[in-house]
Amino acid sequence: MRHAVERHEIVVHYQPIVNITVGSATQVEALVRWHRADELIPPLDFIPAAESSGLINTLGQAILELACSQVRDWLAGDEARSVAVNVSAVQLREPDFARDILTILAATGVDPRQLIIEVTESACLGSPRRVIEQLSHMRERGIRVALDDFGTGYSTLARLRELPVDIIKVDKSFIDEVKTGRENLPILNSIIDLGHTLGLHVTVEGVETATQARQLRRLGSDSMQGFYFGRPSPVEFLADMEWQATNAYRQLTPASH
Repeated sequence: MRHAVERHEIVVHYQPIVNITVGSATQVEALVRWHRADELIPPLDFIPAAESSGLINTLGQAILELACSQVRDWLAGDEARSVAVNVSAVQLREPDFARDILTILAATGVDPRQLIIEVTESACLGSPRRVIEQLSHMRERGIRVALDDFGTGYSTLARLRELPVDIIKVDKSFIDEVKTGRENLPILNSIIDLGHTLGLHVTVEGVETATQARQLRRLGSDSMQGFYFGRPSPVEFLADMEWQATNAYRQLTPASH
């Protein structure tokens, strides 16, 4: 792994996120892969090792720089577009983390308002003041912060108002049970309402069927992400991914946009 960056074995795939308000895919999430020996290794198989070995900061910066460089032209085509990049709790503890992020954005020519930093609930639970300060500093410069896998750590609910976040990404487990579209989803409904009450944008992950997508549209989710709209793919397919995700949304009936 120490030489993976130098050997260009670290690659980034992108998954579209559909904004319901505008009815199209205006965001992508950058998802890292390790291309080793003709195999694409998923992040869960190497990110923990990078964190424990101290390599995560170098790796994280390389991922952000690669993602910004690859989607820069796509972002420049529409100011409403954005790219989301996952950040480790270990990275957030680095004193120069926010400064390094802004340096990479300046070097790649990406507008900070078009970057979303995704952090997990666990990264914010019991976070030292430094982490909160860094997130706040990035938000002051226009970067948005998303709380990923929301709903898996319920103690965060009480602290949500205090956290410097703009977006909550609801864990896929809350939509998995939707099969017919007639299910009662009180917890998911409450989370969406809570997010809106706090002025947050709500994205639901793991959408795999049109039925689930229609249900989320009825519940008032702001954005949706999942295999129904597109699987993670290399950047050369970005334009096709955007079109396919937007078309998948517009195929939902009855049309509301």
